[in-house]
Amino acid sequence: MGRKREEDEQLDYNTRQYIRRLRLLQAAVLILMCLAFLLFSQRVVISNHESLREVAVAEVRESVKEAIGNLFVKIDTVRTRMTREAEIIIKDTASRMSKAEILDVSDVAEQMKVCEENHLSLKLQAVYLSDEGAAYHVRTMEETLMALPIEKSIDLYQGDLHKKLELEGKTIVLFFEQEDVDSLVKEEIRQYVHAEKYEGNQYVWVNEVLNMNGGSRYAVRRIYPHQEELEGHYLSTLMQDAMGNYPYKTELEGIRKDGYVFYSYFFENTVNGELAEKFSYSQYYEPFNWIVSTGETVEELYEYSANMSEKNVTQIVTMMILFFVLVIIIFAAMVNILEHQAKKFHRQLLKQNEVLEDIYSTMSTGVLRIRMTDTESTIIKINPMGLKLIGMDSEEELEKRQNADVVSTMNEEDAEKLVATCHGLKEQWESAVVECRVTWKDGSEHLLRIRSMLVEYDGDAKIIQRIYHDITEVHRKHLEELQQVEEKATLDPMTQIKNKRAIEQIIRERIIEAAQKNQPIAVGFVDIDNFRDYNTKYGHLQGDEVIKYVARVLKESIKGDVGRSGGDEFTFCILGASYETVEAAMKILHTRLNEGTEVLETGEIIPTPCSIGVVIEQNENLEYDYIMKHSDEAMYQAKERGKNIYNILSSVK
Repeated sequence: MGRKREEDEQLDYNTRQYIRRLRLLQAAVLILMCLAFLLFSQRVVISNHESLREVAVAEVRESVKEAIGNLFVKIDTVRTRMTREAEIIIKDTASRMSKAEILDVSDVAEQMKVCEENHLSLKLQAVYLSDEGAAYHVRTMEETLMALPIEKSIDLYQGDLHKKLELEGKTIVLFFEQEDVDSLVKEEIRQYVHAEKYEGNQYVWVNEVLNMNGGSRYAVRRIYPHQEELEGHYLSTLMQDAMGNYPYKTELEGIRKDGYVFYSYFFENTVNGELAEKFSYSQYYEPFNWIVSTGETVEELYEYSANMSEKNVTQIVTMMILFFVLVIIIFAAMVNILEHQAKKFHRQLLKQNEVLEDIYSTMSTGVLRIRMTDTESTIIKINPMGLKLIGMDSEEELEKRQNADVVSTMNEEDAEKLVATCHGLKEQWESAVVECRVTWKDGSEHLLRIRSMLVEYDGDAKIIQRIYHDITEVHRKHLEELQQVEEKATLDPMTQIKNKRAIEQIIRERIIEAAQKNQPIAVGFVDIDNFRDYNTKYGHLQGDEVIKYVARVLKESIKGDVGRSGGDEFTFCILGASYETVEAAMKILHTRLNEGTEVLETGEIIPTPCSIGVVIEQNENLEYDYIMKHSDEAMYQAKERGKNIYNILSSVK
């Protein structure tokens, strides 16, 4: 016990608080689980009872549907059997008549008397069509001969139960009326339903619909084994049950809509005389216009579900007790494991902190942690590299300047940008990067990339950690690379002087500068005379050497900007030069070009004469197109005067 207390005292505040919360959580969870068990048990009992009721209702739905479906199968079977027997009687009678001598309708009646007594006790009828065009309706039982119009006689045997005989110009049609056959089917089904045994208040009843729209005599009760004396009574959709509902109306509406309906109604229980609710199912049998119904009392239904519920609840509660005991044991074990892990983690953390301190002090990047509110910032910790990068010599010097906004030798704009970035961090572990310039005490300027990160909240304050990287050298190399790329993009690859796009841009800038400062500017075009002759006589390689030579001479002779503007054409620009200076430069250029260059293969010296046109202007409204046009004109004038000369056009004296 004493050892445990000693270990607890060695833990830091946060770990002790964590373990205390775990123990409180354990007690709270145990209490809540007990309450949950009581509430859940009660809910299980209620839910189980309701579920079993739903199951019982579903089972009854299926059973009553099955019972009615079986009765429909029985009706269809009896109807099929009766129809087949009627067809056999008609067939036998037709066979006998086809062998007899039939002279007139009396012979037909005589033959029908022979089969008058059939086992179905049905009235066999006939239509006789004589060769004179007369039609007679013969009824077996009444022995009546009725003369009919031929058109009307056909309507008598439109059903399926008939057979037509053609005998020497005479036609005899034997038939049974379907209604007579269906009457036999209905009576057999009635006897079948009455013979069935039912328990309690469960039974099947049949109503025949007379009017599908309802009303006072919309149907008649055909089969009612529960109270046979009510068979033949008319029914009304206006009739109410014991609770004031309209069950027949509900039933008829459901039948009209879907052909079947589930519903309930209240009646006086014949067993105990009490008011009871009955769950019923009705389905429509269209051939007879029958609504066949059955059902079961709700009381009997719920008694069954209550018995099942009591058994289930006992089993469920037992399982729940075992489950909750198991959960409590597991939870208690988990809390103990977490407490043990917390202590173990604390010991490991202490060791890791020692290692991290060593790493922290020798890091090649600067790390600064500050506590920042809306009004002030306080430095929590900084490593040696961080001190160096922000221009401080020691932590003692840093302590004298505790406000983090000024703990830097960077300019005011960068310092404000850095502080604003830190204030803008809202989400934990959100970060932002800024680049700031810092001047060290030795006067050197350094570019720092500073990543600020929100690592935690401390009350109303944010804990911000900054990572400093000195990117001065990287930035310098990057600028050099950009400069090299830019130079390559602006140089002509053959001559290593400015290309056409670059020299045009430079001249535009020089013209603007000359106009702003009201200085003279000279712009010239140089075109190699008869350049094709070099390629023809000496080859293209020598032609390239001539172009390189002219470019080199231009670069060495012109104290300004020089570029290649075409294949054998060059452009130059001199800002702030007088007429005399330009003329002197042109003399030197002309002389050197005529000195010539050496032929690659033979070593002989060949001159490179050029036509040079120069324009010198000084005006506050100078325009690029104007100067370039006149420079081009000056060069072509030199061409027209015999080539290999320079021509200067100047408005500046």
